[in-house]
Amino acid sequence: MTIIQPHKNRPLMRFLLLLFLLLAGGGAFCIFEYNAVAEARQGITAAREAAVKAQASNADLKDTLYRMIDPGVLRAAAEGGGLTLVRDPQYLQSAPWLSASSR
Repeated sequence: MTIIQPHKNRPLMRFLLLLFLLLAGGGAFCIFEYNAVAEARQGITAAREAAVKAQASNADLKDTLYRMIDPGVLRAAAEGGGLTLVRDPQYLQSAPWLSASSR
């Protein structure tokens, strides 16, 4: 005659269930962390590519600006507009007594 005593196996079953739950939870945590790291790497790569494109665009804009403010181009534009170069300009000056009284 076999005597079944299920209450004696209960601690072992609880331990195995707890072990399984811990392993499953740890595995799920590792998978979620791996996905987060992979997304972060992809975001960093995209940001680097955007920075390279922005630097290239910035270089193009600087080149355009430097070509626009080239002294030869500005001189030609001024002469085309009827402007002349004054060698000895006379700037506006205030009377000395005005500046002394404003102190």
